[in-house]
Amino acid sequence: MKFASNGDSLWMRTYQHPPLQGSFSVHWLRHSIEDPDGSIVATGSCNDGQQDLWVIRVDSFGCLVPGCQLYDHIAEQPRLPGEPKLNILLYPNPAADRLFISFRSAKPPNGTFRLLDATGREVRTFQPGGQSTEIELDVRPHPPGLYILHYTDRSGTPWAGKFIKE
Repeated sequence: MKFASNGDSLWMRTYQHPPLQGSFSVHWLRHSIEDPDGSIVATGSCNDGQQDLWVIRVDSFGCLVPGCQLYDHIAEQPRLPGEPKLNILLYPNPAADRLFISFRSAKPPNGTFRLLDATGREVRTFQPGGQSTEIELDVRPHPPGLYILHYTDRSGTPWAGKFIKE
């Protein structure tokens, strides 16, 4: 996982060498360093007896294959049953004038958004229009503070994220 300075998770990836999958193959990444370009080099080990050292380098999005973040990690991380279906990114965070809501899933948003202030009071409700997978939200009317954005798609899958309005 990679975290922002405020503790929010930016992305999470799972890396596994395909021939070494299984219940007796545990892989550990124990040390990492971030290069000035944002890429990450990590080292670790595997306890299955076939290899004992891992060294991987990923880009600033944690991708082994550059650009994987554009495709919702479909090629690298198959979704397991029961895992959330939605992958939504809020940026910039903190936001001054506008906040972008980026749907990094395969389909555009079709549900309802609820914007709550730090006290839990609903300050806005809206539904996205069109087929865009990125929504621009004007946050200028709202006072500075912490906000929570709730989203539920038509099939009932929920998602929530937080952002700070400067």
